[in-house]
Amino acid sequence: MKDSATLKAAVQRFWDTRPCGAKNTTAEPGTRAFYEEIEAHRYREEFHIPLVAEFGDHPGERMLEIGCGLGTDGRQFVRGGANYYSVKADFSVWPDLRNTLLAGYVGL
Repeated sequence: MKDSATLKAAVQRFWDTRPCGAKNTTAEPGTRAFYEEIEAHRYREEFHIPLVAEFGDHPGERMLEIGCGLGTDGRQFVRGGANYYSVKADFSVWPDLRNTLLAGYVGL
């Protein structure tokens, strides 16, 4: 069995090179189409997520997501009026910020 640091590094490499949902699009990574196709697929296949998360029921509330991936769910909270913050395991926010800006949500 690998030690915990080696295992943690392997898991991080896996998700850094295979963001959740990225396999469900043929669009160029980082483009608006890339995020839109991932979003469409996610909520078509995992239709329960909006029902459970109630994205539109938190206007003005602060939402913190740890392990936000590509920010697909976070974008829904922003659309619903929440003040959304996210942190990735490596403490980066670039993919989510880029995604949010591409979607036209600049008031974060």
